[in-house]
Amino acid sequence: MSPSVEEAGLERQAWALTNVLKVGFPSVLEALQFGFGRGRRLKNQKTALSHGLPHADRKQRHVALSHQHRMHPEISAFPRKRFYRGERLHDSEGMAEKRAFLPGPRSRWLDVPDGSEDGEVKRNRREADAILYELRRLNADLGNDQRFSGRRWSVAVLSFYRAQESLLLDVFARSKDTKGRGGRGFRLGCLDIEVCTVDRFQGHEADIVLLSYVRTFVPGFLDSPNRLNVAITRARYLMVHVGRWNGLRQMGKRGAPHVAALAAHHEHLRSTDTAGKRRRR
Repeated sequence: MSPSVEEAGLERQAWALTNVLKVGFPSVLEALQFGFGRGRRLKNQKTALSHGLPHADRKQRHVALSHQHRMHPEISAFPRKRFYRGERLHDSEGMAEKRAFLPGPRSRWLDVPDGSEDGEVKRNRREADAILYELRRLNADLGNDQRFSGRRWSVAVLSFYRAQESLLLDVFARSKDTKGRGGRGFRLGCLDIEVCTVDRFQGHEADIVLLSYVRTFVPGFLDSPNRLNVAITRARYLMVHVGRWNGLRQMGKRGAPHVAALAAHHEHLRSTDTAGKRRRR
C-alpha cells in the first residue's frame, strides 16, 4: 500500500473518530444531565441521540411499551395521556387488583405552600421535612393494617437535584425515627427507604415514590418532559408529589407546560402539609 493511500485512510479514521467524540460522546453525557430530546440546553447543538437519524428512521426504530405491568392505573393515567397521547402505556389486565393498598388516591399531591428554594443551591428544606413527616404517617398506617402484617415496603425518595438529595440524606440521618442501612438507604418501621436523584433511579422502581420538586417559580430541570416522565412512572402502589402546588401550577407560563399540567391534574387530589406550623408552635 502506498504511503498516500495509507495516510488518506488514517485521515478518514481520524475524522470519523473526531465526529464520534464531538457528537456521540457529548450526546450521552448531556442527555443524562439535561434529559433526552431537543431541550433548552441543546436546541442550538445537534446530538447523535436527538438529531443523528432522519425522522422517518427514528420513528421506525422507536420502540415504546404498549402495556405497563408496574403502576396502579391511577398512577399511569397522567403519563399515558400526556406523554403517549393515550396510544401506549395501557394498563395490563388486573393491575388495580394487583396493587391492593390503603384507601385514598394512588397518585396524590402533598402541597408545601411555604416551601422555598435555598438561594443559589437547588434544595428545599420544607419539602425535606414534609417528606419525613409523610413517611412517618405512611409507616403508622401500613404498620397497623392487618392485611400487610409483616410486609416490608420499598420506598424511593427522589429529586431532580443532587443538593436536595444531600439534604434529604442529612435530614434522615439526623432523625430519631430512621436507621441507616448504608449508602443512601434508611429504614423506618416497615419502610425500606432509598434516597436518589431521578437520573440515577432511571430503570428502577419502588412500591412507593415520593418526588421532591424543589423549584417553586423557575422551572430548571422541570422543563424536561423525558426526565419528568421517568420520575412519575417509578411507583407501583403510591406516587406522592411533594412541592409548592400553586407555584408549579403556574410553570406553564415559564416554559414547563408538562409539570403545570401535572399539578392541574392533582388539583382535587392534594393535601396541605402542616408540619411547619406544628414545629413553630
